[in-house]
Amino acid sequence: MDTSIESIKVEHEVNGVHISTNSLLIVSFLLENERYGVDAKKVKEIIKVKKITPIPQVREYIEGIVNLRGDILPVIDLRKFFHLPVFDGSEKKILFIESNGKVTGIIVDAVSEVIRLSTDNIQPSPPAIKKINTEYINGVGNISNGMVILIDIDKIVKVKN
Repeated sequence: MDTSIESIKVEHEVNGVHISTNSLLIVSFLLENERYGVDAKKVKEIIKVKKITPIPQVREYIEGIVNLRGDILPVIDLRKFFHLPVFDGSEKKILFIESNGKVTGIIVDAVSEVIRLSTDNIQPSPPAIKKINTEYINGVGNISNGMVILIDIDKIVKVKN
């Protein structure tokens, strides 16, 4: 299965037996009380939502642009991208993601944690995941306290362009 997320090899011993597994490092975040994740290597920075300058005549999910230390970067609202209801929570964050050599901000409800996920615990995306288009889903990871939906951020950013 191609997860479009770079895996890393983890080596450890269990009862004197050497075990080698592939795992992914995921930054997890919330949208509509569901846990999503992106490849941690693509996340360049996470900040609180700040002033976003709107741009006229762009797709509705493009919130606008921000100035991040002199770089003018586009920002996508993932709720709008996935056609989810508006959320005005105080925990909203912008994850700055590098994809295909370009950095784009994505607005999420809250950032949860960084998770190490074994590739053995990733299943293909079911045909219909609640509320969102599965075209942008790489799979679903089973973690100790539930599941994490792995999004294909490269496809989302490509659509923006």
